[in-house]
Amino acid sequence: MRGSAFFVAFAGFMGGTAFRSFFDFGFAGGFLILVLAFSSALFLSREKALLVAIPLFLFAAGIGVLRFDVLDMFGERGEEQLSAGEITDRRALIVDEPIEKENSLRLTVRLEDEKGKLLRPKVLLSTDLFPRYEYGDELLLSGKLNYPENFMTNSGREFNYRAYLRKDGIYFTSAFPRIEIVGYGHGNPVKTFLYFVKGRFLANVHRLMPAPHAALMGGLILGTDEAFPRDLEEDFRRVGLIHIIVLSGYNIAIVAEAVMRLFAFASRRIALFAGGGAIILFAMMTGGHAAVVRASIMALFVLLARVTGRRYDIVRALLLAAGAMVFVNPRILVFDTSFQLSFLATLSLIIVAPIFEKVFCFVPKALSMRENVTATISTQLFVLPVLVYIMGEFSLISVVVNVLVLPVIPISMFFGFLTAATAFVSSALALPFAWAGTALLSYILFFVHHFSRTPFAVFSTPLFPVWGVAVLYGVYAFLIVRFQKETPHSH
Repeated sequence: MRGSAFFVAFAGFMGGTAFRSFFDFGFAGGFLILVLAFSSALFLSREKALLVAIPLFLFAAGIGVLRFDVLDMFGERGEEQLSAGEITDRRALIVDEPIEKENSLRLTVRLEDEKGKLLRPKVLLSTDLFPRYEYGDELLLSGKLNYPENFMTNSGREFNYRAYLRKDGIYFTSAFPRIEIVGYGHGNPVKTFLYFVKGRFLANVHRLMPAPHAALMGGLILGTDEAFPRDLEEDFRRVGLIHIIVLSGYNIAIVAEAVMRLFAFASRRIALFAGGGAIILFAMMTGGHAAVVRASIMALFVLLARVTGRRYDIVRALLLAAGAMVFVNPRILVFDTSFQLSFLATLSLIIVAPIFEKVFCFVPKALSMRENVTATISTQLFVLPVLVYIMGEFSLISVVVNVLVLPVIPISMFFGFLTAATAFVSSALALPFAWAGTALLSYILFFVHHFSRTPFAVFSTPLFPVWGVAVLYGVYAFLIVRFQKETPHSH
């Protein structure tokens, strides 16, 4: 039971947090679950492992519910410090990197109180593309603050936009307020430097690569979707490749493993340090966002599992890290797609991919073909229930397109990095790398363009229920456990 207790507690905590994300019964709900846990512990027999697990599961679920309640009541106090309505000449500070969309610019700011102290709740502003704004700029705002409004997606599901923004501490929005810049350079010096380097990297890529290749390269190497054409984004979604421009542990693990292959001639420890160094560099280049840090941590677990072979221990460490992340910010479990994809993709690479390697033993190992095929299929299948729930659709050709495209992703990113870095010295020296990167991206865009127009490429599943997701992952867990019991373990 000791070995299983950790997994039971993890499932209970995550289940309680997920339940509280949809239903709010106040503190009474969490305490009621704890009472049920202690009651079941008193009356159920300790002889049977299943009955012992029930109190533990309920206790962990109660902790998950109460942690969410504490965050709501004592954590951010957003609506107590600020309220919706008109504001006039209020000072504010840009506290995150500006995000450029096709027709607008999005700024995340925090307003100041009468004493010049920054209020805790953040406000998401939509404004014109020009003039340009930077992280750390101090602004004078006049406009209207609104509560975020939920909206209906194409699949007919209501998207909880309010909860989605609250996971990042954003409580209000404001559309095209009057903005005046009154100061510069008031941000964190480290973040200011990281955003500056990132901006220069992106500028070099856009200067030397054509559109839409430059936008795609920015998504690959820095996780940005700025000015990414909507029709092209829809094509990537239809063929099941949208994950390559959304930062996740899977993407970062691809980069790290490619670096490790470059150091295959050295010892395993040196290769591991090289891969880990690549992950840290990647996280720093993207500005050190919380989502990137979480994805980077998960990517490190993939490397450790590949190098040490101690998959059981690494899985426990991954679950512990994921539980700690959710404890710090419970809203990411349900309302952060990046966290969900990172966690599930990382878990699949550690425990599911080795299973498929035995199934696809007929695929040659040359050029890492078997590894790419098994990683792609295992990841696609493992994240499928969540993607279907979020998107309301799934791509029937995603596995084929991923197998064709993913092998060139690390090489494309490598040339993209060389293009941006070399351009700091000389644009002429960077041109050959830009041409090579553009050619590889053209290969990717070719398949995306043609496969996205395949009839019946996407199967629509509107209003796929939450319980359906839970049932599918229950089936996955049963099959994985059964397979592992039939296969000898090696630690």
